[in-house]
Amino acid sequence: MSATRAKVLSLFRSFLREARQMPTEIRANHIRRKVRSELEAHRHEADPEQLAFLVGLAELQLENASLQRAHLNTLKAQGALKC
Repeated sequence: MSATRAKVLSLFRSFLREARQMPTEIRANHIRRKVRSELEAHRHEADPEQLAFLVGLAELQLENASLQRAHLNTLKAQGALKC
């Protein structure tokens, strides 16, 4: 397995873990659908530069999802998030 493929699969699993920790099923399902859609859309990408860009973008989006999860869980704990 190539290093890029292993990294992509690792990111995919990380996104699914973040989705499981979201406070609402709507948000969790959105993340799952979006990640699978993006993975399928770029499944056959072969350009190393484009792959590096996409992996970097996914890492940034994973960080964003993690921050959203933390914020939404805080709001839910405070009773400010209506689920």
